[in-house]
Amino acid sequence: MSLIKAEALHADVLAGLHAQCFDRGWTSKSVLELIAMPGALALLAMLAPVQPVGFVMVRRAADVSEIITLGVIEPHRRAGFATRLVMEAGKLLAGQGARTLHIEVAQSNTPAMKLYETLGFQRTGRRQNYYACNDGSREDAVTMMSPLPIAPPRV
Repeated sequence: MSLIKAEALHADVLAGLHAQCFDRGWTSKSVLELIAMPGALALLAMLAPVQPVGFVMVRRAADVSEIITLGVIEPHRRAGFATRLVMEAGKLLAGQGARTLHIEVAQSNTPAMKLYETLGFQRTGRRQNYYACNDGSREDAVTMMSPLPIAPPRV
């Protein structure tokens, strides 16, 4: 596996991966808008040089940063891709002066919360009715935070 910094030319790839990972996938235009923002960074996880399997998109403002979205496609989940993406993004963000990394996770997304907790993220709160669900209902988000740099995963 390798990680590459994603740029505007990767917008279609990022949008395609996002659509495979989430019910409400982003468009290439949405990805381009995020990548163009000051302080934004996107990474792609690649198998071989041409097979993208995951991504992370983050944003930094001053010394605070946030994971905007992270995903790994099936069947490559639970194989360490997300951990590598978060660790590398955290390293790059810390190198740019960020001191904390934040994330919102759907309360039903237990695997994601376990991943972040393994990486040292702490739960900091809850945002009620944050996510819109396909059935018209809403779901709370759990907010989490880690100081940067991120400590290596606990074994």
